[in-house]
Amino acid sequence: MKNTIRILSAVLVLSMLLTGCSLWKPVVSSTPDVAATYGDGQTIATGEYLAYLYNAINDTMSTMYQAGKDATTEKYTLGDKKDLTFDEYIPLLVEQNIKKQIVLDKLIKDNGIKFETEEDFKSFTGLHDTYHSLEEARKDYEPGWILSLGISDASYTAVEDKLVLNEDTAFFGLYGKGGAEEIEDKVLREYYGKNYISYKVIAISLDLTDEEKAAAALTSEESKGLTDKEKKEAEEKKLKEAEAKKLKESKEKLEGYLKIVKKENFEKAMDQYRKDLLKEQEEEAEANKTPTEEEEFEPSTDKDNRVNAHRDDEEDSLEKELDKMKNGEVKLIEKLVYAEAPYAVVLQKLDINEPKTVFDDFYEAILKNVQNEAFQKMLDKMIQDVKIEFNQEVLDTCTVAQMMEDMEKASAQ
Repeated sequence: MKNTIRILSAVLVLSMLLTGCSLWKPVVSSTPDVAATYGDGQTIATGEYLAYLYNAINDTMSTMYQAGKDATTEKYTLGDKKDLTFDEYIPLLVEQNIKKQIVLDKLIKDNGIKFETEEDFKSFTGLHDTYHSLEEARKDYEPGWILSLGISDASYTAVEDKLVLNEDTAFFGLYGKGGAEEIEDKVLREYYGKNYISYKVIAISLDLTDEEKAAAALTSEESKGLTDKEKKEAEEKKLKEAEAKKLKESKEKLEGYLKIVKKENFEKAMDQYRKDLLKEQEEEAEANKTPTEEEEFEPSTDKDNRVNAHRDDEEDSLEKELDKMKNGEVKLIEKLVYAEAPYAVVLQKLDINEPKTVFDDFYEAILKNVQNEAFQKMLDKMIQDVKIEFNQEVLDTCTVAQMMEDMEKASAQ
């Protein structure tokens, strides 16, 4: 990955002297070194501005590509500005991102937030995972790859570090354990108790497979002599019979699993379900003469089967069933519509507060849910208060079109 790294090498030392908008053109040397000034004379170097520009273009194009859209022809909204073209949107996004990082840098500095080593980052799992990903990326970084865009390694990595780490560093440093504005544990636990659910489930789809639908279709013999209307009615009848048969068979299986749960525990029932599924797959493979690899079966654990989720992330149908149940209760539901598909299920409701490690596992997500809205409002207000003056010569030279052209040339090398 060509991501964040700080490498003090001869290449980097040389690259720090280059702050232009393109190495493909001879105008590089005449491009001003400073792209913007803010605060009490603090500056944003042209190389940093270009790194922000590159990230804004790359991220926007990637997002649109994943959505199956052409980023350059889309219309965008940013704040109160609407119907922006790509060339209008990107510079505004760059300005907003720069202001946001100025604000986050100030919050981190003013509150004495320090996450400097991997050990420091371990206090917050999500932040540690992000930091660890950056550390791994640094091992594969290719010094100098960004020079063809007029960006030094130093500028690129400094900006990338900020964009990846700053927001969560400020958030968890402020509101997490030991933070200047630490959110009390009782507030988080109250939110957790009201908004999270915990359960285990064994589910069998009630949708007919293509093979089952084919088996339920009218044969030529059955269709003989029937009008179109009679054929349709006969086909519907056979489909209903097939669906009823599948429901009956699924219910019988689940009744068996339910007995195991009540006699032993959910894990034993889940293991039996998995074994039955493997047996069906093996029989199907044998019938189709498809080679299979024997897999070593490992018994499941409570952690494997337990689902802990925010209510907003679950289907209303499941949530309503769980709300009717007591902690520890287990029951068979003949038909539960989940993600617009019907299932027969064995469902067990669990105590969201047991084991106690469950709350700890969700601590960061809970903290985000409780405090992130207020944090974002604070950031928005602080961003609006940032006074920054951009060098018009840099803006006129280091355009979206120029960066796009350089990116295309660089990718062709």
